[in-house]
Amino acid sequence: NGYVFLFSLLVSLACSVGATMLSCYVEFASVPASLMRPKPPKSGRRILLEYVKPVWSRLSFLQKVSLRNILRYKKRFLMMVLGISGCSALLLTGYGLRDSIVGIADNQYDRIQTYDIEVVLKDAANEDKMEALKEDLSEYMTDCLFLHSDTVDVMAGNLTKQVALVISPQPQQMEAFWHLYAPGGEVLSYPRQSEAVITEKVAGKLRLAVGDTLTVQNDAMQTMDVTITGIAENYVYNYLYISEETYRQGFGEEPEYKRMCVHTPDGTDPYRLAAAFADHEDVMQITVTTALRERLNSMMGSLDAVVLLVIVSAGILAFIVLYNLTNINIMER
Repeated sequence: NGYVFLFSLLVSLACSVGATMLSCYVEFASVPASLMRPKPPKSGRRILLEYVKPVWSRLSFLQKVSLRNILRYKKRFLMMVLGISGCSALLLTGYGLRDSIVGIADNQYDRIQTYDIEVVLKDAANEDKMEALKEDLSEYMTDCLFLHSDTVDVMAGNLTKQVALVISPQPQQMEAFWHLYAPGGEVLSYPRQSEAVITEKVAGKLRLAVGDTLTVQNDAMQTMDVTITGIAENYVYNYLYISEETYRQGFGEEPEYKRMCVHTPDGTDPYRLAAAFADHEDVMQITVTTALRERLNSMMGSLDAVVLLVIVSAGILAFIVLYNLTNINIMER
């Protein structure tokens, strides 16, 4: 971000101060007497289109004047092209930014993470405790999935990225709660031993592709290497998916399943059920997917004002460029 800010500052200074210095240099280098005299008009000459009589004869007077001004004054023509191109680029950026952020929450929580409530437990759950929790909370859910979730660093060459590590003890059930899609829509298989699936943004940041080797480092500074077998589509946060065998072999310890993804009965209020989950003695934290969706949509809504500002500014700038050039042409006539 610092490099981008510095580059933007240098470009802004070059465009504003540089243009001013160049104009002043040209004026200071001229003889005072020549500056006091009005510039002689450019000698008239025909443009190539005038020799095409069937076309030229059908043009109106204003069209002929406009074409002469455009094609005779190359600098002015270049200024018009660059000005309108810049305005068009700003408009394209504004609409592109708008299209890129619309539907992020729906894509994330309707296609990828399709559970209703996320529960964080106080202590790790073994198989017996998992069954006990399912029985105790069966009144408030239709199904659940236990996950190991942790924060790790992934490294490729001299590049490092922090991601959320996700492990499921029952990969065959994960598809009902957490879908792994390739950017083209293809369903990805859950990784096996020594394999990993990473999300698209991580792959782009670390310049990785399927078949490359990735180094994973945990909080205890232990590292292991995994082979990337898939790159998954994702819109919120960055994830790394591996199997529990890979975790056990790489870090020499068992994964701790403290996270539950829960499906609630249709037609029920997720906030009321979340309050019921919170009353359980083993539950430490509750997150309702609907709340995450609303928060994300609110953030995206605030960006709409920025997009509108970019679009309106680009339109005003285009009008100013065209107005100035047209006004110069009219004054010269």
